[in-house]
Amino acid sequence: IGLVPRPAELRIGEGLFPLTARTRIVATSAEAASAAALLAHWLADELRLALPVERTVEENGANTIVLRSGAGPSGGGEAAYSLHISPQRVQIQAATQNGLVYGCQSLRQLVMPDADHGWALPAIEIGDRPRLSWRGLMLDCSRTFLPTAYLKRMIELLSYHKLNVLHLHLTDDQGWRIQIHRY
Repeated sequence: IGLVPRPAELRIGEGLFPLTARTRIVATSAEAASAAALLAHWLADELRLALPVERTVEENGANTIVLRSGAGPSGGGEAAYSLHISPQRVQIQAATQNGLVYGCQSLRQLVMPDADHGWALPAIEIGDRPRLSWRGLMLDCSRTFLPTAYLKRMIELLSYHKLNVLHLHLTDDQGWRIQIHRY
């Protein structure tokens, strides 16, 4: 299982959860709805799979991805989450929206091609929490101009790998490297 970073707890099960056009994403709260919308956007963008997002407290039904906030793993802080994937259902639980987004990123990393359905997720149970509160990257753009598109792509990759701090080194003793069209 190629998850970055490696989860704190991981148990591999048997079978696959098929991602098809009939798969539904169910959010059980407002925080979960926000994370569910992000997940639906990522899956539509990367897999060309437009999945509907439903906001309901009822989460019955096969072939559903359920996001639930308010009850996450104990002792993990605000970024802890649990992810349970079975052949019938996916469930992501976290105490906060941060944890739900990290759970969605793990789900996104687990997507794999499947001959029968196109895309699938392996049956797995993950309980994860960050080992460090500050996980980040520094970009030194004090000597080299970096285009906005590059910075946006870098932020997307930081999110994909569950990093939470971006340090931009903008100036050195020689001056600023920010493009200002007026000058």
